[in-house]
Amino acid sequence: MVFGPQRLINITGRIVYNEIHTADWWWETQDLMPRDGTVVGLLFASNKTHLTYFSGDKAAWLVNMSIGNISKDL
Repeated sequence: MVFGPQRLINITGRIVYNEIHTADWWWETQDLMPRDGTVVGLLFASNKTHLTYFSGDKAAWLVNMSIGNISKDL
Protein backbone atom coordinates (compact mmCIF):
# COMPACT_ATOMS: atom_id res chain seq x y z
CA MET A 1 0.00 0.00 0.00
CA VAL A 2 1.12 3.51 -0.76
CA PHE A 3 -0.01 6.34 1.51
CA GLY A 4 1.60 9.29 -0.23
CA PRO A 5 3.00 10.43 -3.56
CA GLN A 6 6.47 9.29 -4.61
CA ARG A 7 9.02 10.62 -7.08
CA LEU A 8 11.03 8.06 -9.00
CA ILE A 9 14.11 9.40 -10.75
CA ASN A 10 16.22 7.27 -13.09
CA ILE A 11 20.02 7.44 -13.39
CA THR A 12 19.80 10.18 -16.05
CA GLY A 13 17.85 12.42 -13.67
CA ARG A 14 14.48 12.10 -15.45
CA ILE A 15 11.24 11.48 -13.54
CA VAL A 16 9.74 8.03 -14.11
CA TYR A 17 5.92 7.72 -14.14
CA ASN A 18 4.95 4.08 -13.66
CA GLU A 19 2.27 3.99 -10.97
CA ILE A 20 -0.67 6.22 -10.10
CA HIS A 21 1.14 7.50 -6.99
CA THR A 22 4.03 8.83 -9.13
CA ALA A 23 1.74 11.14 -11.13
CA ASP A 24 1.95 14.92 -10.79
CA TRP A 25 -1.78 15.16 -9.97
CA TRP A 26 -1.24 13.08 -6.82
CA TRP A 27 1.33 15.60 -5.57
CA GLU A 28 -1.03 18.50 -6.36
CA THR A 29 -4.03 16.81 -4.74
CA GLN A 30 -2.05 15.72 -1.68
CA ASP A 31 -1.22 19.38 -1.01
CA LEU A 32 -4.97 20.08 -0.69
CA MET A 33 -5.47 17.36 1.94
CA PRO A 34 -5.31 17.86 5.72
CA ARG A 35 -1.97 17.04 7.33
CA ASP A 36 -2.88 13.44 8.25
CA GLY A 37 -4.96 12.82 5.11
CA THR A 38 -4.04 10.81 2.05
CA VAL A 39 -5.36 10.46 -1.47
CA VAL A 40 -7.12 7.23 -2.35
CA GLY A 41 -7.52 6.98 -6.10
CA LEU A 42 -10.40 4.85 -7.36
CA LEU A 43 -9.89 2.86 -10.55
CA PHE A 44 -12.88 1.58 -12.51
CA ALA A 45 -12.90 -0.77 -15.49
CA SER A 46 -15.70 -2.38 -17.44
CA ASN A 47 -15.76 -5.35 -19.78
CA LYS A 48 -18.36 -7.40 -21.56
CA THR A 49 -19.03 -10.88 -20.18
CA HIS A 50 -21.12 -13.46 -21.98
CA LEU A 51 -23.73 -15.27 -19.90
CA THR A 52 -24.31 -18.14 -22.31
CA TYR A 53 -24.14 -20.83 -19.64
CA PHE A 54 -26.89 -19.27 -17.54
CA SER A 55 -29.40 -17.49 -19.75
CA GLY A 56 -28.87 -18.22 -23.42
CA ASP A 57 -27.15 -15.73 -25.66
CA LYS A 58 -27.03 -12.80 -23.24
CA ALA A 59 -24.19 -10.58 -22.08
CA ALA A 60 -23.52 -8.25 -19.16
CA TRP A 61 -21.13 -5.34 -18.67
CA LEU A 62 -19.41 -5.88 -15.33
CA VAL A 63 -17.83 -2.98 -13.48
CA ASN A 64 -14.60 -3.71 -11.57
CA MET A 65 -13.21 -1.35 -8.96
CA SER A 66 -9.85 -1.13 -7.22
CA ILE A 67 -7.99 1.49 -5.23
CA GLY A 68 -4.94 3.17 -6.70
CA ASN A 69 -2.91 2.74 -3.51
CA ILE A 70 -2.25 -0.91 -4.35
CA SER A 71 0.81 -1.59 -6.50
CA LYS A 72 0.05 -2.71 -10.05
CA ASP A 73 2.29 -5.75 -9.48
CA LEU A 74 -0.29 -7.15 -7.05
